[in-house]
Amino acid sequence: MNLPTSRQQALEWFETRLATWTTNAAGIGLTAAQMTAFATLIGTNRKDFNDAQTARAAAKAATLKFYNSSNLMRDPGRGYIAAIKAFAETSRNPAVYALGMIDPPAPPTPVPAPAAPTDVTGTVSPTGQITISWKAAVSGASSGIFFMIQRQRSGETAYTLLGGTQEKSFFDPAPNVIAGPVSYKLRAQRSSDASAWTVPIVFDLAAGPGMMQVTQMAQQADATTEKPAGYVGGTGENGRQAA
Repeated sequence: MNLPTSRQQALEWFETRLATWTTNAAGIGLTAAQMTAFATLIGTNRKDFNDAQTARAAAKAATLKFYNSSNLMRDPGRGYIAAIKAFAETSRNPAVYALGMIDPPAPPTPVPAPAAPTDVTGTVSPTGQITISWKAAVSGASSGIFFMIQRQRSGETAYTLLGGTQEKSFFDPAPNVIAGPVSYKLRAQRSSDASAWTVPIVFDLAAGPGMMQVTQMAQQADATTEKPAGYVGGTGENGRQAA
């Protein structure tokens, strides 16, 4: 049997053998003098172990006592810190923080500009009304974010702002398109901070009394005619989303 690696187990292992080794010293190749000296070493190790156990128990008790007195100190101390901060704010005197050796509050971190909308899609009704939808990481009334929509009709040289919404879709009941495309782009905005404008989404519709007939013809042509990138044509769900 090998000697245990644990110090406590090794002590106990030698203690259980000391008497036998001492009685049979000559028969096992040891001397009485060796066993006398070894008994002293075992006794010293036992005393030190017991002292260590007592010290551990005392340390545990002392630590608990320290924790308890710390709690008694910290509870009112937090109140004093709050009182100093409140006095600094109500007196509008930042020097109070230095006088009280307390860190002043950190300046507020600026809120970053909102992210641009993604996955912009569009549908066209049989009468030429357009609905645009998109995704946004942050939205809703509590976010303070609006989505601003711009439109450019065929023949116009610039985009015109149609308005803003907190929803993630926009309905344009009257694009008023003439022959040629109409395009939309949008951005997210919070106060004066705004994202970049999205890539325009483009629709190509005909207008006037013949709109229904023309869009139906476009729907039939979709099956056999390849359209350029960015084209949205046809009616209802057959409208084609811009790339």
